[in-house]
Amino acid sequence: MGRLKKRIALMGDTHWGVRNDHPAFLENAKRSSEWMIKTLDTKYRDVSDVIHTGDLYDRKKYINFETANACREHLLAQLSNFSVHIIMGNHDVYHKNTHEINSLREMVAGKFATIRVYSSPHTVTISGIPILLMPWVCGSNRALAETEIKSTKAEILVGHLELSGFEMYKNVIMTHGEDPNAYNKFKGVYSGHYHRK
Repeated sequence: MGRLKKRIALMGDTHWGVRNDHPAFLENAKRSSEWMIKTLDTKYRDVSDVIHTGDLYDRKKYINFETANACREHLLAQLSNFSVHIIMGNHDVYHKNTHEINSLREMVAGKFATIRVYSSPHTVTISGIPILLMPWVCGSNRALAETEIKSTKAEILVGHLELSGFEMYKNVIMTHGEDPNAYNKFKGVYSGHYHRK
């Protein structure tokens, strides 16, 4: 595997609108975004791409306009200096078994010149390194996801995965989900969904 000439920043599970769009959590999301942008601008100037690992928004069924405005102003519009890849998470989709209706298509796709959203598996090349981006796997994309995992030449996978045996929250181990051994072929697997390292 080659070395990246530029760094990639990973972020995920921002859950804009969490706790019923509570103002305190909205302010926290704004501060977190501002801190991240400032850190990238001052400490990590060699970052070329930002990958958001899913769950940009919290609510699956609707969005509060104040939350949508805050996410746009304090995060999405601030990422214009980077190539941004947003992978679809389980909170970004309206239905449980299909990505057909989703918040990323309605609120983000095509609205920002440097942002691309992914609702199906897709390989991107950053600094000559192929990276497989894997959105939330559900009924409508499971066969395609399994095919991509088996056939890809990428050695790195970044996604929004539900794998059994990992800590979801502090002291809460995921007892269901996919077998993590399905990802053994990759040298690196990075996933959103888990709110722990």
